[in-house]
Amino acid sequence: MPEETSPERTDFPITLGGKEYTLAFPITAIWALEDATGRKFLDETRSKEEIMVEYEHMSKRKQLEEVVAMLYAGLITHHPDMTKGKAGSFVFLKNLVAIQAKVVEAFNASMSNGEKLPEAEGEGPLEIRPN
Repeated sequence: MPEETSPERTDFPITLGGKEYTLAFPITAIWALEDATGRKFLDETRSKEEIMVEYEHMSKRKQLEEVVAMLYAGLITHHPDMTKGKAGSFVFLKNLVAIQAKVVEAFNASMSNGEKLPEAEGEGPLEIRPN
């Protein structure tokens, strides 16, 4: 079994609502994420800084919608009956940061060219930031 830091690792366990699920971002999950958010992760040509500026200027609701969309897209490969509504029902403010961290870890592992979602210095990945 590939180690957690192994580039071959594609499946990431996550516990939601007391049940074990598996996150993965094969190309079809990335397409689902693009469809859900309107963002084109595979065609992105902007710098990490430009992406972060866009994210930081989103409303808090839009930021949360993106977190739920990422969770949903990451779950559908191994849990095809998952809905965006059900994925969203697992997200609470008290577990948001932990879910974000695991989802971003799984997403980053799927990027074959080593690209990663940006992280602001001293903050967690995709942490909800004030406008």
